[in-house]
Amino acid sequence: MCSAQRLSKKGISYSTLLLLWQNVCGIAVYFPAKIFGWETFAFYEHKQAMTMLPNSALFAVMVYSSAQSIRCLQVPMISVLKNFAPITITLVEWLLMKGRPPSGNVLLSMALLIVGAFVAAVNDLSFNREGYMWMLANVASNVLHLLVLRKLKLNKDLSNTQILHYSALWSLLWLIPVGICEGIFKTVEDFATQTLTFKLVLLSTGVNSILMFLATIWCLERTSGSTYSMVGALNKIPIALMGYIFFNAPANVNNLVGICIGLIGGIVFTLAKLSEMRKGYHEPPPPPPPARR
Repeated sequence: MCSAQRLSKKGISYSTLLLLWQNVCGIAVYFPAKIFGWETFAFYEHKQAMTMLPNSALFAVMVYSSAQSIRCLQVPMISVLKNFAPITITLVEWLLMKGRPPSGNVLLSMALLIVGAFVAAVNDLSFNREGYMWMLANVASNVLHLLVLRKLKLNKDLSNTQILHYSALWSLLWLIPVGICEGIFKTVEDFATQTLTFKLVLLSTGVNSILMFLATIWCLERTSGSTYSMVGALNKIPIALMGYIFFNAPANVNNLVGICIGLIGGIVFTLAKLSEMRKGYHEPPPPPPPARR
């Protein structure tokens, strides 16, 4: 929501400046970690950096496409479309990673999410083809990023701080030329003229991004990608509501119906996955086969 508030300013794009600041904050974490002995790795190690390259590239696409979609689409519409990420992750883990097949309730929730997104998109008063393309790229990169990151953590190749550090380093390599091409110096000049509140909220996203990144890694260490992603479906409810309250997103009855269907689908998905988890934890093991005589 902080990102949306900052990027909703007309006439000036703060997307790249915001991402640059967040990645600089990510790199800055290295220095207190080194000073206080929390981490011992060097500032740059080629092998570790190459290990993080694919994941960092996906993360860069995910974050940039998210910023661009915020610029083009209304927040409630984004909240509905993002529900496709947990659906895709669930199917990938089932079909490609030989995980547990989804239950009937999970399939029902997927159908609700798809129908809700379709209804909301058809009646979107601010339909923007560019925004929908950015959201498609965001969902695809989000799915791949979570799957690759989870595999990286399961292999225990890098610590959480190393993942944050090298992800930020790689991101700066493409953000700097992108910022120059987009005229980031004009954005910096505009930023200098803004109110103190505007500056503080934008600067606070640096801390927010670090906490979110580390929380993501921590969650993926302890659960599956689909479980992590489906829990995020719950935050679509307050986000959609705040989109109408704080961003004056245009809406009609059909638009609201589509969003409500998608949000209900997200809740059903969450409850279904939690039910599966409880059954998985508490079901007794199958009885041993009878002894052959």
